[in-house]
Amino acid sequence: MSLVRLAIVLSSGIFTVALGYQIRYRGMVRLVAGYDPEEVVDGTGLARFVGGLLIAVGAVTAAIGVLDYLDRGGEVLWYAFSAFVIVATAVVIVGSNRYTRS
Repeated sequence: MSLVRLAIVLSSGIFTVALGYQIRYRGMVRLVAGYDPEEVVDGTGLARFVGGLLIAVGAVTAAIGVLDYLDRGGEVLWYAFSAFVIVATAVVIVGSNRYTRS
């Protein structure tokens, strides 16, 4: 992995962690895609849930960048990362429903 690729992946991870921090700890739920204040019944819970998952995804992204730079894992690393992001996305989509009106 080149230094440029490391910088791109690390900055992506850091940005994602920062976004998750703003949602979870600052309560900025309006940053959540599809957020509708009239539908949400527990904004604090939604912020904790979505923000926490974003922080986890950002941390894993940064770690993947470092591991790839150090030549650990090869292609399997990126397949596992892709699967993690897909599962995390599904968890956010399904899990967010408990904070909205049915």
